[in-house]
Formats: sequence, structure tokens, C-alpha cells
Amino acid sequence: MTLGQTIRIRPTTTGRDFDSALERMAENDSMNSLVVVPIGVVEATLSELKSAGRQASERFVLWLGRPTEGIIQIETIWVPEQESGFDFFKIPEHAMQALLVELRKLRLMVAAQVHTHPGRAFHSRADDRGAIIRHTGALSLVLPCFGLVLSSAMQPCLYCLAQISGSTWTRLK
Repeated sequence: MTLGQTIRIRPTTTGRDFDSALERMAENDSMNSLVVVPIGVVEATLSELKSAGRQASERFVLWLGRPTEGIIQIETIWVPEQESGFDFFKIPEHAMQALLVELRKLRLMVAAQVHTHPGRAFHSRADDRGAIIRHTGALSLVLPCFGLVLSSAMQPCLYCLAQISGSTWTRLK
């Protein structure tokens, strides 16, 4: 996967989504969602991740978007208040409440979460348990080396939540 590309996903639908817009998309079989990520969002994301990475700290951002007719258009990033360090991040409850207020105000959804690891990119058990988004088809992008080094040897990994019960995150190619 190359950052800045358009990402096409087809997650399996195995449960009811708590997000009504996503549930309607699943019912209409438009979960062949094309996720469109503008280069400006990618640049803002990398800037935020690298800023923390230079301090040897993980960082977590969310991509907020709008679903329309089988396409999820990412419009902006949300950087929640967070506690983070070399190999962890934690989003306090009040930061989650602020996110919910912003989502309602902007009428957007959380389409993807993006975070870094200090070494290689993978979806850890802590990532599975601490995932902010948990709807079928949710995307989680993990960048290696705090987002500072992207190469053929140190590539980001993209995961899709394939099953709500049990939080089954599947790596996409």
C-alpha cells in the first residue's frame, strides 16, 4: 500500500453497526466502499505523526469523512488529546466526548484510525483492544518507526475490521 492512494475495501458484514450511516451502506450493499483520501489529509497526518515521532513517541489520529453512495470521502484529520510515549497511547474519556461533539457538529463519521509504532507496523493486541472505531469495515492504518521511515522494508500496514464480535482485524494487501 502506498500512502496517498485511493483505498478500495470490501469488508464482510457480520453484525449490526452502531453508526446508522454505515449500517445503511451495509444494507444497501454499498460497503464496496471506495475510501478517498486527499493528499492534504495524508500530508497533515504524516506531519502530526512525525512530530511526535521525533520525540520518540507514538501518535494517534483519526480520519473523519462523509459516506455517500458507496464512497467515503475523507475530509479532515482529528488529533485527539492523548497521553503517549515510546510504545503506547491513551485517549482520555473527555477527549472522546469532544470527538463525538465534533462529529455531530460537522456531520462526519470516523472512517479510519491511524497510529504509529516504534518499530515494525502490525496490529497489536493492545491495538485490537483499544481501537476507537469498531464498526464492520473500519480501517486502522499502522505506520512503522513513528512514521519517520517509510521504505520497502518498513511499510505501513492497513487493517480492516472484518468481524465486530471478537474484534477480528484483517490485514489488507
